[in-house]
Amino acid sequence: MSLRVSSVCAGLSVLLWALGTNAASFDGLSRSERSGFLPSDVNAKKPAKKPKDAEAADEEEEPKSEKKDAKKKGKKGKKGKAEEEEATEDEAPAKKSKAKKGKAKADETEEAPEADKKKGKKKKGKKEPEPEPEPEPEPEPEPVDLKDEGAAAGAETPEAVPPPEPPPESEAKAEKPSAAAGGGGFYLGLRVGYGLPMGDATGDTGSLSDFYSGQIPLWIDAGYAFNSQFLVAGYFSYGFVTLADRACPAGADCSGSVMRFGVEGQYSFMPSSSLHPWLGLGIGYEIAHGESKPFLIFTLRGWEFVNLQAGLDFEVAKGVGVGPFLSFSLARYANGKIEDQVTPPTSGEVNDKTMHEWLVFGLRGSFHL
Repeated sequence: MSLRVSSVCAGLSVLLWALGTNAASFDGLSRSERSGFLPSDVNAKKPAKKPKDAEAADEEEEPKSEKKDAKKKGKKGKKGKAEEEEATEDEAPAKKSKAKKGKAKADETEEAPEADKKKGKKKKGKKEPEPEPEPEPEPEPEPVDLKDEGAAAGAETPEAVPPPEPPPESEAKAEKPSAAAGGGGFYLGLRVGYGLPMGDATGDTGSLSDFYSGQIPLWIDAGYAFNSQFLVAGYFSYGFVTLADRACPAGADCSGSVMRFGVEGQYSFMPSSSLHPWLGLGIGYEIAHGESKPFLIFTLRGWEFVNLQAGLDFEVAKGVGVGPFLSFSLARYANGKIEDQVTPPTSGEVNDKTMHEWLVFGLRGSFHL
């Protein structure tokens, strides 16, 4: 019996040692590793009861094995704790990031229905404006090499040509429009000269020169120049006349006048020149009057059918011209009045109407204002 008990005790001690080493290694594992390492049947079943003799032998050897196991467990326990702490440290940030993601998703899910509600309200109230198409970007200009352009320009440009010499002063003046020729604006002309009578005053009285020996007219033109060549004006001439011997006997106080007024047009040639000729045409009315007191007083009236004019202007200043002129008028007296000491005064229409003329020449000054 003693041999059997000793052999049983030895077997139990070996078995306990093996179980102690396994238990120490098992304690170093995590819970998940423990659960996966042990089979489900072993975890579920309870260990079988040992005989009393085996328990006594185990109690004797337990203190020895416990000391060994405590040392091993102390070493392995420290390693297990360090590993568990490292695992928990690694898992902590992952858990935090998962928690943040969960919160973000929850916030998004909460905000999504509110945003959908707002969009629904906006769509019901107003239509969203369609986005305007973005303008197409303009193509960037290609870079130009200034050196190459300068070289090409230098190759193409011909040699510099000196500027032409300015024309002489006489040509420069001729190119510019003459101020005396007149541009658009107000026109004023002053004339003075001498007039010669021609033709018959009436068929009954004879020649006009029997009444007038001549006249000194003061002539005024006033009008508007449309351009440097054409103008329209009104004219008025008052001539101081000298009576002939037939109309002014010895001892008589004699005087007389000839008034002519009407409208005229003038046309100037070569307005760009400082010397330019001109022509004029007019129509008007004439009144002739003469007195040889106390013997005779007469007045004659009639239309001036045509008044031909010609002249030549010299530019003396800007807008000022001076030159000679010639005028030839054709008129006819239609009405008259005569008073003398012998017969009573008579007036009325002239019975025998004839044509008479005035030839006037003199000097004219023109002013374009």
